[in-house]
Amino acid sequence: MSKPRHINDIRPGFFLTRLVARGPMLPARIWRPCVCTVNGEQGHDWRPTCDRIPPWQAEIGGQAADVWRVWSSRDEITEAEFLRLTGSPVSNPDRAVNLRSMAPIY
Repeated sequence: MSKPRHINDIRPGFFLTRLVARGPMLPARIWRPCVCTVNGEQGHDWRPTCDRIPPWQAEIGGQAADVWRVWSSRDEITEAEFLRLTGSPVSNPDRAVNLRSMAPIY
């Protein structure tokens, strides 16, 4: 069971959502990239010591998405689950899935 979330209190995390009704569950994430000029290092996640606060960013299935769509999604997952699902053929809704070539889920 996922923790309750307040709609106006966005936090970084990993989620499952759908692009269409009855479509496959896709991995999604919300993060805030760092654009600071004080810490000197680029490419790290935003932290309170950074001097600038960039906007939140989101992606669903590896493609840019609306932050509110991801935040209001159904289930929160762990980073390990997110990484596992991003390599899954189900996470690419544009490609046909051959169930005979997939490993069994049990």
